Amino acid sequence: MIRARTSTRVLSTVLAVGAVAGIGWYAAGERSDEAAPAGVAAPAPVKPKAPDPTLRAGLLKSRELPVERYLVSYADATAEKTAMLTAVQTCMARYGLTYEPPSRPGEYPPPSDNSANLERRYGLADKASAERWGYELPGGDRQPPAWERTTAQLDAYYGKDADGKVVTSVNGTPLPEGGCNAEARERVGRQDETAVSDINAESFQAALSDPAVRKSLADWSACMKARGYDYRTPFEITQGPKEEGWGGSPEAKKTAVAEVECKQSTGLLDVWFTTESRIQERRMAAKKPELDKARAHNQAVVRRSLTLR
Repeated sequence: MIRARTSTRVLSTVLAVGAVAGIGWYAAGERSDEAAPAGVAAPAPVKPKAPDPTLRAGLLKSRELPVERYLVSYADATAEKTAMLTAVQTCMARYGLTYEPPSRPGEYPPPSDNSANLERRYGLADKASAERWGYELPGGDRQPPAWERTTAQLDAYYGKDADGKVVTSVNGTPLPEGGCNAEARERVGRQDETAVSDINAESFQAALSDPAVRKSLADWSACMKARGYDYRTPFEITQGPKEEGWGGSPEAKKTAVAEVECKQSTGLLDVWFTTESRIQERRMAAKKPELDKARAHNQAVVRRSLTLR
């Protein structure tokens, strides 16, 4: 029996943006493909699917937060992942192993192009989506099929067995330190959005404490109360235990529409977005050299990734 190791799940989605401040959506796990057997060409990479642009609609249509200029985009993240999987495949082939996941990078896109998650950063913002999906993500579940790897594959990938003991060879062939994952990572590199991620998270919390945002939230709460709902913030709506399927129920859809209509009538999102944008610009100015350096590094990783995949 194979004992559990690091999960290979990818890109978990969120219903409320308080969770988005965790950042790093694109690095939620290594997704790897099969190493082509000797003499057999690796499968052609699947063209990445960008998140549905129709999601950025409604009250936040055509808007962009300042941090998005530096956050890793879904397309760039997918380029890196695809290159990583190709490099892992090449490594695995040396040990007579295949490494075929049930899906490739780009087949299960997240709801947003980057970890700012503006689509739901402040809760729901699109009335049409609220009417159709309620609090469910448009398009349904984005989780890839489960994939259980063999003991030999995991040993070669991590360079350690299930007990954490270092594996030095597989099928009689010496294994690089850290396994195929470490070898692939050295070839591809890794995009870094640490500095901008900190701003992304901190600005969200700072905006919540801003007097103008608090006043607008109070106005929104009063609007909701007039419709029979008692919530102080949009995030309270999805908190607490819910019945399975609640997010797409008629009750949830009715609440979702009320949430968006009250945001529109009170101007909450205009105030919230403007306030947080101002906070981000100020903090980004203080870190501009660091942010520019990270962006140049990330662009280099993407260029290298596109030559390797």
